[in-house]
Amino acid sequence: AVVSTQSTGDGESPKQQSQRFSARPFPHHLFDGEVEEKMKEEEAYRNIRLKMRAEQLLAESDLPSSMKRHALHYTDGRIRRAVQEEKEQRAHLTEEHTFSPVIRNFIPDFELLHKQEEEALARRQIAKPTTVVEPFALRTEILAECKKRAPKPPE
Repeated sequence: AVVSTQSTGDGESPKQQSQRFSARPFPHHLFDGEVEEKMKEEEAYRNIRLKMRAEQLLAESDLPSSMKRHALHYTDGRIRRAVQEEKEQRAHLTEEHTFSPVIRNFIPDFELLHKQEEEALARRQIAKPTTVVEPFALRTEILAECKKRAPKPPE
């Protein structure tokens, strides 16, 4: 709902009116088949013009001057590279493979490996030296007496 405000000339608070928005219906000629066909025809014509323009520009185009001097060498290099890439792709399709993977026919005993690892861990823990506790004197009583004897600063 759209709410509009109108103020009165005598300084009172504005009145609020509530109006429902209603859109106008679409014109029937927009849904006609002729308009859609015309739009498709214009789009196709535009694509044809773009394609013709691209072909015209390609026909009129020229190599840069530095490439013109080496044009034959440049194209030969591209051809050689394409042939080389094709050979590399065909190289993987040979029937004779030199690589053969090593396949082990046994399954490791994971329980035994776990037990060995726990034993090794226990041996490493035993080798660590323990902390030795040394006696010490906590002198809090002496410090408290010194504080009592010290003169207090003036406030």
